[in-house]
Amino acid sequence: MNNLTFYSTYSNEKTCVEFLKPFYQKVVNDCSKCGHDKLKWYNSFCGWRCLKCSSKVSLKSISFMRDSNKSFTEWMEILHLVLNTKKAYSIKEILRLSRQTRYETVFHMIRKIQQELATINQLEVQEKHAILDVSELHENSATLPGELEVFINLSQRRTRDQLRFVLPREIETAELRKKQSLLCACNYQFPKLLVKQKCSFPKIETCSQIALNDKWMHKVKENLMRVLDGIHHELSLFHIQGKLDEYCFKYNHRHAQRPKLVVFFDSLKIEFRKNSVHSR
Repeated sequence: MNNLTFYSTYSNEKTCVEFLKPFYQKVVNDCSKCGHDKLKWYNSFCGWRCLKCSSKVSLKSISFMRDSNKSFTEWMEILHLVLNTKKAYSIKEILRLSRQTRYETVFHMIRKIQQELATINQLEVQEKHAILDVSELHENSATLPGELEVFINLSQRRTRDQLRFVLPREIETAELRKKQSLLCACNYQFPKLLVKQKCSFPKIETCSQIALNDKWMHKVKENLMRVLDGIHHELSLFHIQGKLDEYCFKYNHRHAQRPKLVVFFDSLKIEFRKNSVHSR
């Protein structure tokens, strides 16, 4: 989907809501307050109302867009700019191309999207495990760790392999705690963005080990450096995992015939979000 098609299709709030509603409709089967199974959709507040107790469930409250005052149109635009480009955009580039005016706003929106991409990658890729040595890349990127964990789903002809890069657990945990203590000390107003997403997936010990091909490893390292250093320029460890999740999602769905927006929402596995449905 190119920019012309996107902006002509999702140019207003109504079309964006009509696009999002079917993906989240399936989790609103009954009222979380009284258990009644009949809920009616209302365009006035973009949500469902229980016909028995009149409690409301808004569309935004059960999505990753919760706790945000941005419209669905603005969220769809940022999603499009993040997902529908082969070359990754920096936050400043997305700020320039979008209708947003504040760098911090775009950063927090992208951070939420990256958390969802991490969950999608965790659910989809969990077959093989290996260690990718990236110590030789320290000359170009001092913040990159010495190695990355790689989870791979192998395809029959090896042309549609899926992968997921993960920072070593001890490095990711230490960096997250460091960032939490630093930002919470200054009353950071978005603490939920500092929480590591939890998702049930097999432990490393349960995944079979695989030896990585030298030619493939060299190609992957070059691609990673184009993203981490050539576009974003010296990312901190706290932000590297988000960019790795973004890269892996695009790589895994590089052959998708459907638009990336449809693939993204269809891959969210919204059924495990039932506990997030709440009345207002």
